[in-house]
Amino acid sequence: MREVSMTTRELKEAKTGGSKKSGQRRKTPSWVYKPAKSSFWWTCFDVDGKTHSKNTYTRNRRAAEKIAREHRAEVLAARAARPPVALKGDLTFSQAAELYWNDIGRHSKKSGQLDADLERIVLMVGPERMCSTITSKDRIDIRTRLRDGIRPPGIGKRGRPLKDPNTYGTKRINDYSDLIPRIIHHAEVMRETTFNLRRERRHPGDSDREKEGVRHRKLKFEEQRRLEKVMDRDLADMVLFDLETGMREEALCTLTWGQIEWSLCEVTFPLKTNKRDPVMHTVDLTEEAMAILYRRLAMHEAEGVGVTSDDRVFMLRLLKDNTLNGKTRHAGDLVPVSPRLLIDRFRKACDAALIDDLVVHDLRRTAGRRVYDEEGSDIEAARAFLGHVDIETTKRYLGVKGTSINKHLRRRSARARLAKAELDRAAANAGAAPGTREHALHLVVGGRNGPGPTGVA
Repeated sequence: MREVSMTTRELKEAKTGGSKKSGQRRKTPSWVYKPAKSSFWWTCFDVDGKTHSKNTYTRNRRAAEKIAREHRAEVLAARAARPPVALKGDLTFSQAAELYWNDIGRHSKKSGQLDADLERIVLMVGPERMCSTITSKDRIDIRTRLRDGIRPPGIGKRGRPLKDPNTYGTKRINDYSDLIPRIIHHAEVMRETTFNLRRERRHPGDSDREKEGVRHRKLKFEEQRRLEKVMDRDLADMVLFDLETGMREEALCTLTWGQIEWSLCEVTFPLKTNKRDPVMHTVDLTEEAMAILYRRLAMHEAEGVGVTSDDRVFMLRLLKDNTLNGKTRHAGDLVPVSPRLLIDRFRKACDAALIDDLVVHDLRRTAGRRVYDEEGSDIEAARAFLGHVDIETTKRYLGVKGTSINKHLRRRSARARLAKAELDRAAANAGAAPGTREHALHLVVGGRNGPGPTGVA
C-alpha cells in the first residue's frame, strides 16, 4: 500500500543511494543484507512503511547495492505513476485498501502482518472490484473458501503448516474476513458515502463471522514436569516465571530489570503492550519468581550480559550461527527474545514432551486458574491477579462456571453462619446482649484469650 506523492529529490536519491552533503563522504546504503542460510545478498528497504525484499542472486555486495538502488527507484517510480484517488464517490477495493493502509494500517504496531493480509484480501475480493458492488455474500464466500482450506493468493508453501491441512483456524478466518468491513467502512467515512456491504440480521445471533469458541486449555502439573525435562535453563526460567506472574508473551519478552521492585518483591508491566497508552499492572512476586530473577541476574553478570535497568531479564541462546544487521552471532550466545522466537521454542519443547494443543498464552490462563484454586475459589483474587476489568471476563477466561462459584459461596456462608452462632453462644454465656458494646468487647477479648469461637465450652 503506497501513497501517491513523490518528489524529484526522492527519485534522485533512490538512484544514487541517498543524499550527499558537501564535504561528506556518501555512506553505503543499508538496503542489502545476507541471510544466515543464503550465500546471496538480498535487498531490503521500506517505502511508506512497506518492506520490499528480493534476492539479488549475487555474492558481490557492490553489485547487490546497485540492484537495491534500482529496485527502490522502480518502487518509487511506480508509486508516483499511480493516479491520484478521487476524494468522493465510488472507488475500487484496491484503492479503498490503500486508503485504509495510509490512514490507519501503516501506523499500527503489527503493520508488517497487516500489510501482507491487506494484499491477500485484495486479491481474494478482486483489486478492480468496485466497493459499491461488494456485499456480505462476498465476505461469506471468502469465509467458506478459507474454511475449506483454500490458500489465499500470495501465500507460498513456506512457513508454518496449517494445524489442520483441510481448513484454516477460526481466528485466522475472522482475521481475513474482518478486513473487508473495516476497509469499506473507512472508505465510507472518508468518501462521505454509503456502500452495500451491510445486511439485515435475521436474528440477534446472525453474523458473517466464524463463531470462535472460548479456549480453556491449561497446563497440568504432570505436563509441567515433562516440559521441565526437555527445556533448556533459559526457556524453563521464562515458562516458570510466566506461571508465577501470568504475563502475556510481549510483556514477558520485553521485561527489563528496571521493572523489578526488589525491596517490595513486585513486578510492574503493561497489561497489553499493543495499546498506545497501556495500562500498567503490578503483581507480587513469589519466592519461586524471586529465585528465578536472582538466578538470571547471576548468570548475566557471569557471562558479561548487561544488567542495567534497560536490559532484558530473559534471553535465549542461539542454536546456530547467524547474521543480524551485518553482525555475526554465534551459537550459544544470549540474544533478546521476540514473541515469535518464544512461541517457536515453546512449540518445539511441547513436541519433544509429547504435549498437544498447548501454546504460550495458555501459561497465563494456567497461572490465573492456580491463583483461583489456591485462594479457595476466590474469583476476585484471580481477577485482580490477571488485571481483568470485570469478573465475567475472568470467569469466561478461566472456564469457571457460576455453579462452582455458587457452591463456594454457599460453603463460605455456612462457615460464616456457624462462626456467628458460636460467637452468639459465647456472648450469651458471658451475659452480654448481642449488638451491645459489651458484646463487641467480648468478641475481641474472647477471640484472643476468653471463651471466644475457639474457646466455647
